[in-house]
Amino acid sequence: MRRQSRITRLAGSHDERGLDRCAGRARVSDILVDVDLTARLGQLRVPVLYASGRYDECTAEAAADFAAPTPVAEVVVFEQSAHMPMLEEPDAFSDALRQFLGGVESSYETGTKA
Repeated sequence: MRRQSRITRLAGSHDERGLDRCAGRARVSDILVDVDLTARLGQLRVPVLYASGRYDECTAEAAADFAAPTPVAEVVVFEQSAHMPMLEEPDAFSDALRQFLGGVESSYETGTKA
């Protein structure tokens, strides 16, 4: 319950000018609705962590579809989250990120592909 109220506060929060931050994101989303760069995912030259909440509009299946053409990618699905696992499951998110970055770091140290 506490975590949900924190998310609700963030979603309805306004910046110092009184502008609703979520409304701005919605406008940006509308602008990007027709942009599709998935064909370029194979060109990425850095490891990518695709994080998806089980209840996210960007489904775990979509994250897997994005990961498939990405040269070095990992998908993590957060079972109790929607779009913001970093707020909804902060410990699990931190653990997943730490593990991913540890793998990236060790691959650079050994000279292998992550």
